[in-house]
Amino acid sequence: MKDNDILEKTERYLRGELKGEEYKLFEKQMETDSELAQKVELFKSAIKGIELSERAELKNTMKNIHKDYIASQQQQLSKYNLMLKIAAVFVGLLLISSPFIYNYFSENITTDKLFAANFQPYPDLISQRSETISNTMLLEAMSYYKNGEFENASVLFSELLKNQYKSDTLIMLYNAIGLLGAHHPEEAILQFDKLIIHQNSFSENAKWYKILALIETEQIEEAEKLCISIIDSRSYNFIEAEKLMRELKKLK
Repeated sequence: MKDNDILEKTERYLRGELKGEEYKLFEKQMETDSELAQKVELFKSAIKGIELSERAELKNTMKNIHKDYIASQQQQLSKYNLMLKIAAVFVGLLLISSPFIYNYFSENITTDKLFAANFQPYPDLISQRSETISNTMLLEAMSYYKNGEFENASVLFSELLKNQYKSDTLIMLYNAIGLLGAHHPEEAILQFDKLIIHQNSFSENAKWYKILALIETEQIEEAEKLCISIIDSRSYNFIEAEKLMRELKKLK
């Protein structure tokens, strides 16, 4: 039998793949051929040694994996415990300080803060017009208005209302808002009232800005009444009026 055949038969024998007559024939051959029997035993020993080595290596690998896993779990547990401790301290501080926090914010609501938080100039609807000789002053007034220079803007708007824009309700609104932005709330209220009394396209807008003027003059009850009017009619800025109403109640 050739060496390749012997090797193949031996491997199949040791793997239990030889069956029937082939198995019996190989067994008899080992009985009569001591060299073949010796080779088979050597193969058995080699395979056993490999298996033992692999098992030992696998066992060590599993031990190392287990150690790493335990270490990682302990590290995560340590981090988790630390987070719990920090959270507990934070919650404790929050519970202790919550009355002070509430009092701080509620006590620090002022009319000035409410005005500053809610005052936003009405959008510019004029500057998009082409400049002509007749509207140069108007565009200049709007430039001041957009830049927050309300004092200068209101001076020019007042002049314009005396001349070619006497009945222009949009210019009247800008003038009143300019006075409000320049912190002349009493004068602004007079101008807003003109727009509110004579129903026009900007009457509802004037109501909202009048509320801010009333807040600045600390006429809180009047401001609340006007808020209710805007909320009930669901007119200009009624959602903001609802928010403002809640803040106004805290001033009492």
